[in-house]
Amino acid sequence: MLLIVDLALVGAFGVFAGARLRLPSKPAHLLSWFLLAYANIVLTCELAGTFFMLDEIGFHLAIHVLLLGMAIYLWWRAGQPLLLGPLSGEVARPTWQTVRASFTRFPALWALGSGVILVYLINAIVILIMPPNNWDSMTYHMPRVVHWLQRGSFFHWDTPDARQVIFPMNAELGILWTMLMSGTDTYVEFVQWSMVAVAGLGIYGLGRLLGFPRPGSVFAVLLWATLPEIVLQSTSTQNDLVVSAFFVSAVYLLFLGMKTSHNGALVLSGLAFGLAFGAKSTMFFVLPGFGLALLGVWWQTGRAGLRQLVVWGTSALLMTVLLGLYVYVLNTIYYDNPLGPEDWVDSHAGTEAEA
Repeated sequence: MLLIVDLALVGAFGVFAGARLRLPSKPAHLLSWFLLAYANIVLTCELAGTFFMLDEIGFHLAIHVLLLGMAIYLWWRAGQPLLLGPLSGEVARPTWQTVRASFTRFPALWALGSGVILVYLINAIVILIMPPNNWDSMTYHMPRVVHWLQRGSFFHWDTPDARQVIFPMNAELGILWTMLMSGTDTYVEFVQWSMVAVAGLGIYGLGRLLGFPRPGSVFAVLLWATLPEIVLQSTSTQNDLVVSAFFVSAVYLLFLGMKTSHNGALVLSGLAFGLAFGAKSTMFFVLPGFGLALLGVWWQTGRAGLRQLVVWGTSALLMTVLLGLYVYVLNTIYYDNPLGPEDWVDSHAGTEAEA
């Protein structure tokens, strides 16, 4: 199946490019595989859509092979760093004694974890046997993907639902990729489903950075994964888990890079931020609080922290331009407004003039 072949291509790209970053922690290294692979898909789709080749499987495969070749070359030139990075020293299988000791110490955590895994396995079965059927999926997320594939580009079309053409699209690009490579919509909800694990890695990493022990950090992840909205959205083609996973990853990698003075983590954080910005416009509401957090970091770290923030800011700006602004540029071309038609924006932003 082409989906498996291309998944191997973009996954291998993530592994080789992630090894090149030499990230300092296990959660960060695992996140690098997913973030870099997804960025590969987004960038390829943007190129394909610009040249009216969005529906050409050969074009996507060619770009993915090219990017994988570049990643392998850069990895080789960098001295062939360990592909598993910080995971390399811990690939030994856990013994039955260590597993039993962990279960004895934390039986409640094991019970909760087993329950969470069972729930998401059931959700995976639901995804395989049930097509997308909620309102937003049928009127906005899925129709825009079908239009893109039929037209071969992202350029706007006439539609009674402006969301199909003016909203950020990085979440739907994952959906498009699964449909293009598989020829079916069977796997489209796995985009959101997989984001539960991605966000969980970011939450776990943040817990460890804040000084919580491993069991406490794992508990935070499991508690988050049991929230009803998370469970329900994991079987949909909506985009809230996508933007959340990217943003949590960006925050974790930013503070990891600041704490360890690691430029690779800062650059990867900028990439995650760019992906989040291109996933959903709720990122605009996040920016003020996030900006205050950055000011607080600068206040605490002084000149050394400022240099690291410059590295992060440069990466975030570049990756946002590259991976997050495509639809805003199209909106500006079509409507002279990066957010879409002025009357639509006014009516939905609560700024429409009263009669």
